[in-house]
Amino acid sequence: GFYLFRGRLRHGCFYEEAPEEWVETGAVCDPMCTWDEATYDVASVSCRSLGNTTKQLGYYGIMMSWTCMPGQQCLCAGSAADEAACAWDDNPNTGIDHFDSILWSVVAIFQSITLEGWVDVMYTLSDGGNSLNVPGLGIVFQILSVMFGALIIMNIFLAVIFDGYSAADEGSEGASNATPAPKGSSLGAAVGAGNGKLSGDDGGAAPARPRRKLSGDDGAAEG
Repeated sequence: GFYLFRGRLRHGCFYEEAPEEWVETGAVCDPMCTWDEATYDVASVSCRSLGNTTKQLGYYGIMMSWTCMPGQQCLCAGSAADEAACAWDDNPNTGIDHFDSILWSVVAIFQSITLEGWVDVMYTLSDGGNSLNVPGLGIVFQILSVMFGALIIMNIFLAVIFDGYSAADEGSEGASNATPAPKGSSLGAAVGAGNGKLSGDDGGAAPARPRRKLSGDDGAAEG
């Protein structure tokens, strides 16, 4: 988005309501300027549809970018200045929706994948044109961004969060369903073992088994 649409959304169409009083129509126009890599901004000598040179042909040629209606001029959207570079806040939505830097490109893409105003961004990208001069590239770019970002990336992100909460709920339910040991069971076992030991101590050695008397033994004793 940065390389395709940088500097393309700063201009809008104006009509002159009174001498030197310009009223904005709200439409983004393509001044047909080029990006200057040396100054990192729009080149002021390269615009072919700006100010008095606005083509005023509506959608222009195969590019299908917007060049304003007859009687209108393509000027800086916020200040109505006849300039190429304009200011960053001349971009749509008080300077939020644009691709003039990597950071603001990320902001614009994030706003689109949340499905908040993504159609408006698509129309402005289509009207402002692109650096490759490919017709309809802004529409294709925006639709692919929304399909891949909102329908795939966001759903995967939500699925991971849902899976984490499900695992946490299962762990808490398993801990609550565990049967606790009876109170005092360990103490009773210890006391029982101690009583058995004490009873063995009182009797000393274990008593000997009684011997069976044999009849021979009785006779020997009598003799």
